[in-house]
Amino acid sequence: MRYFLLIVSILFVNVLAHGQHKRIGSSFITNYSPTDYKAGNQNWAIIQNKDGIMYFGNNEGILEFDGQNWRKIDPAYIVSAAQDKDGVIYMGGRENLGYLHSQSNGSVSFKSIKHLISDTSYSIRYIRNIVFHKGNIWFSDENGHLLVYDKEKIRVHKVANWLGLFIKQNDTLFLQTKKGLGYYENNKFQLFPNGEQFAEMSLRNIHKINNQTIIVTRTHGLFKKTNNGFEPWKTSIDDLIKKSQVYASVTENDQIILGTVESGVIAINSLGTQILHMNEKSGMINHDHCSIYIDREGNIWSGLEFGISQIYFNSPFSYFNEASGLNNSAIYSLGLVNNNLFVGTARGLYYSKWESFKEKVLFNLIQGNSGRKLWEMKVINNQLITSSSNIGMHIIKNLKAYAIPNSPNINKIIPTELPNIFLAIAEHGGAYTLQIENNTIKKAIFHEDIPIIKKAYLTKDQQLWGLKHNYEINKYTFNSDYTQLIGKHQLENHHILPEKIKKSLFKINDELFVASDSGTYKINISKNILESHALLENHPNLNIFNTQQDIHNNFWFVGKNSKQPLIGQISDMGKISNTHPLNFDNLAIKEDLAFYPIDSTQILIGASDRLVVYHSNNSRIDTSESQLLIRNVILNNTNDSLNTQLYQVGTDKHIKIPYANNALTFKYVYVNFEKSRSVQYRYKLEGFDKKWSNFTDKTEKEYSFLPQGHYTFKVKAYLSEKEADTANYTFSILPPWYNTIWAYLGYLVALVAISALIRFLSIKKVENENLKLENEVNKRTREIQKKNNQLEMQKEEISAQRDEITIQQQKILDSIEYAKHIQGALLAEKKLFDEYFKESFIIFKPKDIVSGDFYWLKKIKNHILFTVADCTGHGVPGAFMSIMGISFLNEIVRRNEITSPNMVLDELNKQVKQSLSNADLINSKEDEIQKYLKSDIKDGIELAFADIDMEKQTLHFAGAESPLYLIRNNQLIVLEGTPIPIGIHYKNQPFEIHTIELQPNDCIYLFSDGFKDQFSNKTKTKFSSEQFKEMLLKHHNKSFTEQQDIFCEILHEWKDGNDQIDDITLLGIKI
Repeated sequence: MRYFLLIVSILFVNVLAHGQHKRIGSSFITNYSPTDYKAGNQNWAIIQNKDGIMYFGNNEGILEFDGQNWRKIDPAYIVSAAQDKDGVIYMGGRENLGYLHSQSNGSVSFKSIKHLISDTSYSIRYIRNIVFHKGNIWFSDENGHLLVYDKEKIRVHKVANWLGLFIKQNDTLFLQTKKGLGYYENNKFQLFPNGEQFAEMSLRNIHKINNQTIIVTRTHGLFKKTNNGFEPWKTSIDDLIKKSQVYASVTENDQIILGTVESGVIAINSLGTQILHMNEKSGMINHDHCSIYIDREGNIWSGLEFGISQIYFNSPFSYFNEASGLNNSAIYSLGLVNNNLFVGTARGLYYSKWESFKEKVLFNLIQGNSGRKLWEMKVINNQLITSSSNIGMHIIKNLKAYAIPNSPNINKIIPTELPNIFLAIAEHGGAYTLQIENNTIKKAIFHEDIPIIKKAYLTKDQQLWGLKHNYEINKYTFNSDYTQLIGKHQLENHHILPEKIKKSLFKINDELFVASDSGTYKINISKNILESHALLENHPNLNIFNTQQDIHNNFWFVGKNSKQPLIGQISDMGKISNTHPLNFDNLAIKEDLAFYPIDSTQILIGASDRLVVYHSNNSRIDTSESQLLIRNVILNNTNDSLNTQLYQVGTDKHIKIPYANNALTFKYVYVNFEKSRSVQYRYKLEGFDKKWSNFTDKTEKEYSFLPQGHYTFKVKAYLSEKEADTANYTFSILPPWYNTIWAYLGYLVALVAISALIRFLSIKKVENENLKLENEVNKRTREIQKKNNQLEMQKEEISAQRDEITIQQQKILDSIEYAKHIQGALLAEKKLFDEYFKESFIIFKPKDIVSGDFYWLKKIKNHILFTVADCTGHGVPGAFMSIMGISFLNEIVRRNEITSPNMVLDELNKQVKQSLSNADLINSKEDEIQKYLKSDIKDGIELAFADIDMEKQTLHFAGAESPLYLIRNNQLIVLEGTPIPIGIHYKNQPFEIHTIELQPNDCIYLFSDGFKDQFSNKTKTKFSSEQFKEMLLKHHNKSFTEQQDIFCEILHEWKDGNDQIDDITLLGIKI
């Protein structure tokens, strides 16, 4: 992933006036890992073409990068690259040499020329250096051969005792052999005076800076050429250069930039003074160099053993953070007092000496003032006063903080015209009038009617103007000594700006301005109205966060337009100038952060995690070398899996595209590696689009199904909302074959011929059809008559069958209705429940006419026995089972006088098993029982059986897969049944009995599973046990008559027209 890192060392010091400007702080850097560019780790060569595109010799091939997209253009292993005056890039590497060639389809490829080598006995290994000399291209390999290419053939020259260096400087070919450093002329090597000292050294490069020839060695430092030979060139960091092992170097503005193996990038100026040093600890992805390059924007590119680092060496921005002593937190306030820079952060107050950047700037924490969010600092009566979010106010003396006792937490300090009197805006609303003398608050008056405001300015006549967070602007008027708030007013014509529209309030030369999306206004303080103003007429979307004056009384601002944060200057005429985007991805500039111009060249800006320095005299706003390129135009609907590229940069050829290929993608990019993240685009396809697109950061646009016609694709690049460059591409979509003049002529001929043929065939057809139709009518008439006779006979037969089925169906229904009366006669009468219990209800709803559920009640002496049962199935089969269950219970209880519920269920289980048609399974083997259980035959009863001893007021309960619910004091008690049914089951175990003492008003509920299993037509879900319990708990205190009605209504609403899926029985009694 591409990311910004901080270069943590304090790097920049004084340099020559014509070179790098004075600057402090750390530069930005962008790292690219092999994951980003999808190739190998090592990058041995770097070069930029005339269009600004970067190319890299990677150990897995040649890479192309336009600031947005990476592409591998060839697998060749390249270690050297150079560009001639015509912009042709030549490359050499492992077993190959050649140049980059733009193909007719627009793509760039590597074209090898090794086949032009005239000496067939010569075999390339590694091409290390490339120079241009006297109209030829010279390649040198690692085995002492010079290859001279004259655009037709390549001649090979052997150099004896070759060591490796081959460089051109001032028309001289420098060459190193085992004898030392010399020059190559007329196919001969000549040793320089004193050049033999380099016989054992590894030479890396030769540069010309400030009219001096500098020799760069790997481990022996730097040398300069003199009239008498060579001598060491003393620098301020000789030991560092020697230990770092220089591998590659470049020059820029009389500065030498060294790419080292051990210590990253080192830069020195023409005086030998270090101006830059960065390595892995400083934020580079790796510091072991394979190559180094400076692009036309002044960026340093480091080709590394692992990845690529791009250093913004020529950027106007630098910054401080944790590496300089600051903590990584937001900067809320700044001040320069007695040449000490004070920085108020979210975690305390820091200071540093500010002495014209002669030394490194290192910050120290001021003890005693490490509060949270140091909002404000102001110099009042030659004293620095600070305020924070949680530790109140402090006075700073001799770089120490002294707390002001009993001071409030405020976020804005506003001096007044009165000595020792100032206004303090409270962080959470309200304001104070404070009088501070001798580090003590002598007077503090709180004005609670002032709300939370984020911007506040004091004007004449004791008027405080405040901008609230909802963008409402108010004027607060005080009396002459600020002890009373005597008025609060809105602007008379505040309605000309919508209430919630985003606004900014700022002050210039004692005048207040309001900027908004609908224009800029000046506040006429005497009339209390807004008046239109031309201050920002050329920047309608600019939201100014803050304005400040530098020591030369220049007004600077920091703000944000619709695209990005900006910094700039406001001239005496009220015009915006010298704007520059704050366009680094992780540079978070927010409205409530600090802003402080030191002078006209150094402006400090508080960010969310660092202090940024803007060097206005180093601002590179000239982008004349940057270009907007239409990289290629791609046909999307061809058979080529890579798409067909139609466009080559620089071509004016008018392309004609077949209609079948009328879907295109345009890829474009504004090549500027410093500002690539702040570039915005607009595009328009003339002949298709009616207007220009909105701003976008996307670098491609796709069009599908374009109709025939002539088109021009236009794209514009914008920086800071200003147009930077344009590009056009003109093409035509040919008409489809069916829309050409020849197609229309063919249509006409075919139409005449077809019309004549149709007329002839129509007449002939009508005659034949008439004859055929007459015969067919006669035939069909006979068939229809026959069919009618057959249908009449079938109708009579079906009618007779229908009558017979109706009679049989009615007989069956009559029988089932009679069975319903029989079943009803066997069920316990409701009056028995009313007789034995305080209250009761029975909800009994068969799914069909008769039910598989039953309820039963008997009194044996002082025992009342009752049950609710659910037999297998419903309808007639279930009814048979229920009748059998009732009969067995009557026999067990009456004849044997068994009242213990578990014994009743054991006896009932025994009799049901003996009575079922498959009773022979009782003593069957386990595998036979399991086979039965897996079959569709499931004969059995689930029931809850209860016995109430009326004398002892005791409840005994046993269940066969059915529970009993008891509600007492609004608590639900669940008595679980034994998990086996009455009937055949693979488990043979006795039924468990539960005993519980009853209390008055206990509510007991027995039920089958029909209510809980009922599906809702709305939710498509069952009523569920949890919902059933909640229903009983919610309504158990009501009368049982009410409960019956409520539960029936709940069931009806839950079904919502859905069919009942099972028999439903619910019995409730109250003790």
